[in-house]
Amino acid sequence: MCHIFLTDSPFSLQATWIRNTIIRALSDSTSIDTQLIGDNVIYDHPTLTSLASFLIKIATGSSTGASGIDIVERAAAMRAMVEKYTVTEYPIRSRSEETSTSIQPAVGDVVLVTGGTGGLGCYVLAELIASPEVSRVYAINRGKDKSTLFERQKKALLQRGLDADDLLSSDKLVLLAADTSSPHLGLADEEYEQVRANF
Repeated sequence: MCHIFLTDSPFSLQATWIRNTIIRALSDSTSIDTQLIGDNVIYDHPTLTSLASFLIKIATGSSTGASGIDIVERAAAMRAMVEKYTVTEYPIRSRSEETSTSIQPAVGDVVLVTGGTGGLGCYVLAELIASPEVSRVYAINRGKDKSTLFERQKKALLQRGLDADDLLSSDKLVLLAADTSSPHLGLADEEYEQVRANF
C-alpha cells in the first residue's frame, strides 16, 4: 500500500497573523462585523486581488453567505478549477511494462513524505521508520543540493530531540532533494524510476 504525507505548512502562522491584522484594522477603524471573516479567509482568498475583493464586499455589505463569501461566484470558480485540472484520458501504467527489470518495488507499505525537515515532518519520519508495516519511506525535501540534504535532515531531527543517527541510518529511509513543481519532481531519471516503481 502506498501513502503520501504532505507536512509542509510554512504559511499557517503567517496566514493567522495577516487575518488578525485585518480584523484589528477593521475593528479599530470601522463598525464592520468582523465575525464575517472566517478562520480560513487567507486560504479562501489566496491572492491580493481576491482578498481585496472580499474585503470590499464586506465593507459595502454586498457579500453573501455566513462566511462573507459570494457562494455563486465561489462555486463557479471551483467548477472552473475542476475543469482545468481534470484529465479525462489519463494514461494507465502497468508496472510490469514500464518499470525497469533492475528496479524492484518494495514489499510492504511505501510512504512518500514532503517537508521532512519541518517540525511535523521530523516526527512523521520517526514514526514511519519505527513502524514494522512500513518498508520504505521516501522523504522529499526542497532544494537541489543533494550534498547538504543529509546534514539539513540531521540538524532538523536533532533540534527536535530525535535520534538522528539511528533514523538516518535506517534502510527504510530514502532522502531525495526535489522540486515538486518540476517534471519528475526534479529527480534524476534513476531516482524517479525507483520512486515510481513503488507507486
